[in-house]
Amino acid sequence: MAITSDRLQNAVDTLWVLLAVLIWAVIVTYGYGLLALAASEYGDACAPGLAGDSPRIADVHWTVVPPQKTCVLEDGTTRDVAPALSNRIFVGALASSVVCAAVAVRIRNVLRSRDAAEEQHDTDEP
Repeated sequence: MAITSDRLQNAVDTLWVLLAVLIWAVIVTYGYGLLALAASEYGDACAPGLAGDSPRIADVHWTVVPPQKTCVLEDGTTRDVAPALSNRIFVGALASSVVCAAVAVRIRNVLRSRDAAEEQHDTDEP
């Protein structure tokens, strides 16, 4: 049983809509991650504990993709400060959008080659 061109076209249309939703999710979670990190204070985000003899912050490293802040303490330990769920959603939505776009383009190319073959077949018949 062959899949009809109409069903394939519906699948492509659905994939483009899904791609738009995934891109929206990437943008929203990335923005949320940046805002959450920018709004956090060094002391609040990197505080190792409430004890007065705890090591102090020696350095803070930022990464933009994915949004993350790493605090390096004087004793050499590090603390990663990032909205963990938003980073997971960001990476998952980004990877899913790449796969979704690749599949949509591949199906579209199959449809185009199928249509071209049908046109060639129609012109070859007497």
